[in-house]
Amino acid sequence: MEFIRERCLIIPITKDIAENAVDFSLERRLSIIDSLIYTTAILNEATLITLDNDFRGLESAVVF
Repeated sequence: MEFIRERCLIIPITKDIAENAVDFSLERRLSIIDSLIYTTAILNEATLITLDNDFRGLESAVVF
């Protein structure tokens, strides 16, 4: 966990993030965990950088 804390920005899940994630999950048929990750990035005006192909084609997501 220390490795992650030193290199990453950790953002707590708020009620707003959770509610938007549920809606996004239902609309896009994305898992709730992936929706939480994606919604957190969007609501914080961040680009999601990932290796997970589930995010391919989503705005503000870069899949390597």
